[in-house]
Amino acid sequence: MRAFTEGDWLKVMSELAVATSEALEAAGITIPFPQRDLHLRNVSEVRDALKEVVKAPRGPSDEP
Repeated sequence: MRAFTEGDWLKVMSELAVATSEALEAAGITIPFPQRDLHLRNVSEVRDALKEVVKAPRGPSDEP
């Protein structure tokens, strides 16, 4: 949204933002925000599996 003003532009921007927010809320409109949730359900299983991988003997192709 753009607005052109001659005067206290900071006040106009603030009032415009508040009015827009109130109008959207009154209309039942929400603005989605990016969200990333990570749900770890089996942390102990993953930890145990990683321990086994680290303990696993290395073959000849794994040597430097």
